[in-house]
Parts: sequence; C-alpha cells; structure tokens
Amino acid sequence: MPYLFFRRRKENLFTSSLAIVQTITQLQSSSKDRKRKPYSREKTIEKLNAILPKMTVLDVTYNDVKTGCFYANSDIEDSVHYAISQKMNCNAILTCNESDFLFFKNILTIGPDLGILKSVLNK
Repeated sequence: MPYLFFRRRKENLFTSSLAIVQTITQLQSSSKDRKRKPYSREKTIEKLNAILPKMTVLDVTYNDVKTGCFYANSDIEDSVHYAISQKMNCNAILTCNESDFLFFKNILTIGPDLGILKSVLNK
C-alpha cells in the first residue's frame, strides 16, 4: 500500500463520492497510453474495496456544488473538491492535475507517486 495509507488514520484521509465516481470512470476506461485494458466491474470493485476502507468517504451535497460554482476555476469538479476540502479543513489535496488547483492559494496540492499507485492497482 502507498505510504499515504501507512502514516495516516482513516479519520485524516478523506475522499468524496464524486472522486469515487471519477475513479470508477478511469478504471473502466482504457489508459491514455493504451498499456492498461479497462477493468471489469468486478476488478473495479475489488480495487475500490482495497482502498476505500482506509478513508472517510464524504457525500457531495448540493451546497458543495453551489459553493464550487462560485470559484473562478474553470473545472467545476475540481472546484467542488476544493469546496469539500475547505468544509473539512483539509490542508492538502492529492491530485493528478496539480495545475487545476493553482487558483486555490490556501491548500497544498500533492501529485501522486504514480509508481506506488500503479503497484497497488496492478496487484
């Protein structure tokens, strides 16, 4: 498992229901470089079951969406993630798109170590 999971408790790691749907979409699609085939429904559920128990899953509310719409960031999904992070007093966001969060000055963005994440997903 990635270092992130070893050093934090579930109460300190959050994800959103929106991020889970985005993850499912990515897992069930071909990778951009075509090195990975889409995951089956069963394989997707297996991967989620391995990772999600280590996090607290937050439901996206209508207020989160409304708040996200007020930010000038062009990506509404990232703005919603930011709104949720602020509601939970998070100090960092793990993202593959660090540049999408440059607008938000008061939160640290952390890019994933793709080698570690790939090792977890490829098991």
